[in-house]
Parts: sequence; structure tokens; C-alpha cells
Amino acid sequence: MLRAVGYIRVSTDMQAELGYSLENQEYEIKNYVESKHMTLVHIYQEEKGASGKNIEGRPQFQQMLSDIAKNRDIDYVVVYNMSRFARNAANALTTLQKLKSYNVSLYVIKEGIDSTTKMGETMFSFASIFADLERDSIRENTTAGRYQKARNGLWNGAQAPFGYRLDSGKLVIQEDEAEVVRIIFDRYVHTPDGIHKIAVWLNEHGYKKEPRGNGKHVFFSPETLKNILDNPVYAGKIAYGRRRMEQVEGENNEFHPVRQDREDWQISEKQHEAIVSSELFEEAQKRREAESTPFPRKRTDHVNLLGCPVCGRKMIATNTGGKVKKDGSLGKETHAYSCKYSKKAFGPDCTFAKQYRQELIDKEIDDVITAIRSLSATMDAMDGTEPAYERKYRNLQDRQDKLYEQIDDAERKLDEAQRRLDGAREGEATVEEVKLFLTEFGKAIGKVDKETRRRLYAELIDTIEILPDADWKHGEGIVSRIRFKLSMIYGDKRTLEVDRQEDGNFKAPDKQVGNKYFRVTENTDETVALFTR
Repeated sequence: MLRAVGYIRVSTDMQAELGYSLENQEYEIKNYVESKHMTLVHIYQEEKGASGKNIEGRPQFQQMLSDIAKNRDIDYVVVYNMSRFARNAANALTTLQKLKSYNVSLYVIKEGIDSTTKMGETMFSFASIFADLERDSIRENTTAGRYQKARNGLWNGAQAPFGYRLDSGKLVIQEDEAEVVRIIFDRYVHTPDGIHKIAVWLNEHGYKKEPRGNGKHVFFSPETLKNILDNPVYAGKIAYGRRRMEQVEGENNEFHPVRQDREDWQISEKQHEAIVSSELFEEAQKRREAESTPFPRKRTDHVNLLGCPVCGRKMIATNTGGKVKKDGSLGKETHAYSCKYSKKAFGPDCTFAKQYRQELIDKEIDDVITAIRSLSATMDAMDGTEPAYERKYRNLQDRQDKLYEQIDDAERKLDEAQRRLDGAREGEATVEEVKLFLTEFGKAIGKVDKETRRRLYAELIDTIEILPDADWKHGEGIVSRIRFKLSMIYGDKRTLEVDRQEDGNFKAPDKQVGNKYFRVTENTDETVALFTR
């Protein structure tokens, strides 16, 4: 008997009212599966509100694909209609191809699409495009509605801005918060204090703000002050279109907000009471524009991987301009990693106030990474006559695909190996040809440019932990642990992390944690890396 899973999703109450309710989708799926005499194994249900714009934002959809890939005992995925499966044509077609690679078919009940037939595949392509158009139409209608709401003087959003509260969709002054807003504008316009200094002053004098939405912090940060100073709502105006979504270059379905010029904003005036005068607001804008030149930033390899040893949050890279020497010349710029939540302007709510020089941490991590001699230890152990050999071989290539692309042109000697790997994706390469490329990895990593290396580290490393009291001035190491995204062979242990020992060297932990660490005595289809120290 064929085995099937269902997938259901609803993102808004309106969709539920239009017949897309979770209960209705589940009913239709169960009826269809029963009529086809299939076994319904499971129905994957997204939490209400999960976005339909792409599959990355749907945890249960991702779980379904993962379960199918692992178990390989499902024949059909059944959905109620095309928009429940995907609203983006590129996502839909890519996902269908992935299902087909697992020998899994798709049935869409409302459109009557069965991917096992040639006509079904053609209908699926057309339905995907129409779902794409439906998503764009929803976005346009939503945008138009928000513009009209702003023109009517109503607030777009579930949360009122700091200084106001919502009353039947209208903004009403919250006097205790409004007083803080007036202090911010007054000090910014009438004193030489900058945003950072004003934030420190507010926090030191006990001013706090009620967290809104997903916010957690009660202190005033420089970013909070910037948002207040830039928002015309405090001058009695509602602006819509301050940002718009633009597609990320080179991506099919990724968008990011882009700040618009003030002349492109939609402004509605005199619909709510202002907290500051228009004159004071404009004076603040003049100073903001005069101080808006960004400080040049140094791109760092590990800024998104380092965790604060006290509070656990991501550390930031800080740049300090060189001091002026007696001869008038500037000294050397310094670059360091620090926890921004230890700074006065951010509370502070973290006690780790140290700064560690970037070049010291970068070198320690580089030393570990460049010790990679080969990423092909598992391939050596693979038996070409094993029944599951082809599947394991493909998995190895797929999981390392990103790494291959990023160091594609790192060195001329890799050109031929890369050509063979491209051929492998067409089923022509051999294990030996893949290993030829992988064994050059350690040599190549030390010769690629910093941007390529930064991206590559992001693929390899999950997190980096540091010591809170390292005496780096006397040569003591700063990095205490590196966790990887891929299993690594370090010494004779397979591990997902390495720890610094008392002698200063790194070592895989001796203690077993589940199946995470074990002696290398068995074949595995998981990609590993062989380290030497």
C-alpha cells in the first residue's frame, strides 16, 4: 500500500475564512488519501502565521523534507492547493525536483495535479507561476491598504511608537514616555551631546522604556535614539514608505528593506498630537544629516561566530582611530572584539567589559582551520560495491557543494579537479577524482582572499567561545572552544568541537556525548575533516 504525508498551512484569519482553514485542509487531505487507498503516515502543520513567501520560513515544511530524505519510505506528499505548497515558482519547481530525487510524488487536490504524469508536471509549472502572481498581488494590495491607512491618519502597526499609545487605531500621547522624547530632542539640538552620550545619560539617570513587540531591553540604546530622532511621528506626522522591500541581487525570493529618501515618503499631517514642534524636529534632522557620514568599517572573519563568555550573545567588532602623534600624524588604527551589551549606552546588562584584539583571535582560529589536511577521510573508507554506495557518494558531494564553489578558483592547481567535480554532478566523476580536489583543501585555504575565507569559515564553524580572563599580553590563548557544523576527525576522534588544553594546544574532548564523539573504527557517509596539529 502506498504511503503518504500531508502538509497544511494558514497564515492569516482571512485565509481561514476563505476556506483555507487548517481543519478544512486536513479534511480534504484525509478524504483524498482514503479514496486512493493509501496510508496517511502524518500531516505536517505549520503554526498559524508562518509565511508563505518561501519555504525557508516554514519549519514544518523543512521537517517534512528532512524526514523524507532520512526515511525514504514515503510515496506521496498531498497538499490542498498550490498556494499551500509554495507561492514562489522557483521554490515550487526546486522542491518538486527534490521530491522526485527521493522517488516521492506530489498531489495537489484543488488543482487536480499529479506529478507522476507528464500533464501533471506541466500543470504544476503553470500553477506555480500563478501562485507566484497571487503572492505579488497580495503584497501590492497590502501595500495599497497601508498607504491609505497612513493617509487617513491611522497607525500602521500593532505597536504604538515610544511616547504614544493606541486608541481605536489612533495615536494618543503617553505622557511619561513623551517627556523622555522631549528630553532626547532637546539635548540633541541644544547641547553638543551626541546620540551615544545622551543614551548613557538616560540610562545613568534611571530612565527606562517598556519593551514593545519582540523587544526585551528596558534601557535606551543609541539605535533606539536614532529611530526616535528620525521618526516624523513625533512632529505630528505619519510617514509611510520610509522603507521598501527590494529583491536581493542574485536571489530568486529573498528581499531586504531599503531606506527611502525623505522626498519619497507618504506623509499624513495633523491626525494626532505632536510631542515636539516641527521646528525642533527639523533642527534635529539637520544635525543627523551633518553627522551621517559612516565610519569606515573593517570586514572581520569571525564577528558573527564569536559569543560573549558572560552573556552568550554575539560579539561585535570595534574600530578605534589612531591617536594623534606629536608630529601631527595619526597612529595605527586598532580593531577589537567586544560585547556591546557591556557598554553604558546599552544598559549595561553584561559585565564582560574587556576588548580582545582581532588579530590575536583571528590568528588562533586560522591556525586551527589551516591545519585541515584533507576532507576526504570517509571517502577512503567507502566501498564502491556496497548497495548504498551511490546514495552515500551523492550525499558527500551535495553536503560539500558550497565549499567547492567558494574555493573554486583559489589556486590554479584546483582548476582541473573542479572541472571533474562539475562532471561528477552529471554522474561522470569517480571517488578518486573527488579526493584529488579535497586533498588540496588545506593548501588552498591559506591562499584565498579574506572575503572568500570569511564566507568559507561561516560554512565550517558554528560558534567560537573565548576565555573571559585570558592574559593575552603574556601569550595566553584567548579562544577556548571551536564548534563546527561538520563532523571533524581531530587526532583519532570524530568530533564537532575542539577545546584548548592547559598546554595551549587544541584537542577533541575525551568524554563521549551521545554519538557525537567516538573512535574512528567504522565507515560513515558523513563528511569529515582530518586535522593535524
